[in-house]
Amino acid sequence: SRDQSVQARRRVTAARRPPKRPAGPVEPLEARVLMSAAVTAHVNFQPAPAPVPAGYVADAGRAYGPASGGLTYGWNAAHTATAVDRNLALSKDQRYDTFNTLPTSGAGSVWELALPNGVYQVHVVCGDPAQTGRVCKVNVENVLTVNTTTTSTARWAEGTKTITVADGRLTIRARTARSSPAA
Repeated sequence: SRDQSVQARRRVTAARRPPKRPAGPVEPLEARVLMSAAVTAHVNFQPAPAPVPAGYVADAGRAYGPASGGLTYGWNAAHTATAVDRNLALSKDQRYDTFNTLPTSGAGSVWELALPNGVYQVHVVCGDPAQTGRVCKVNVENVLTVNTTTTSTARWAEGTKTITVADGRLTIRARTARSSPAA
């Protein structure tokens, strides 16, 4: 039960067609252009009035659509009532002190981020500084990314996976039981 940070990185390499060969025995070198485009999104799940951690955009539980930072993201239905800011010293920082629940079905059970199709490194954190025993089973694009239950000595669980986005949206949902994405 905690704030979520989704990191998405993508590198694109493209090669331009080689120019036409000139007449004669000289063979030209192949022309290439190396392009690198990285998409990085750090999203913190939190109530709207909570301070937003540096380098993050806030998701306060809005339905999917255009959002801050030029990104498009959100839930399959408005999910603002379950966003939490604990304000506890047990939290590592504000990212770990805020969260929104991720139920297994119904309103607020799917969170998505618009991204160009490609391969991304995605990092998800689950947890709650005030409660232990949280089942954290989170799928990212149907790949189990976090799979544990929190304890008093491990209040947060993290997972990083390489994920392929093929439909223009990175999709996050709970696998089983109630869990919450975090920092």
